[in-house]
Amino acid sequence: VSSAGAVGMMQVNLRVWRGLYDVERLKWEVAYNARAGAQILLRYLEGPGLDVAKQTGNPDYLAWASYAVYNAGPAGAKRFLRKSGGLKPGPAERKLLSHFQGFADGGSADLEQCVVTPPAALDPVL
Repeated sequence: VSSAGAVGMMQVNLRVWRGLYDVERLKWEVAYNARAGAQILLRYLEGPGLDVAKQTGNPDYLAWASYAVYNAGPAGAKRFLRKSGGLKPGPAERKLLSHFQGFADGGSADLEQCVVTPPAALDPVL
């Protein structure tokens, strides 16, 4: 259990989701935790994430804002945007955007280093 009360692979917050999910299963069943986390993320994608993407006119922010909410709770979407409507990402959101952009540009995952290798680095020089 994390200091925030989150458990399992998807770090589902027990205090927030205890009424919708079985707390013991979240703690001990990997597949149940993964499904619950995916359902929660979908809820955030369809709600605050979509709202931010529409507000900014940038569909790429759908994933970014959804992650901010998943990571920081519902207030995360509000903190993600400045009052002016500009972006105010935190360190976790900046890292996610870097990975997201790397994949969008054709990069691949280096899971050992937790980085995205740019496509130019993937092509051998002949």
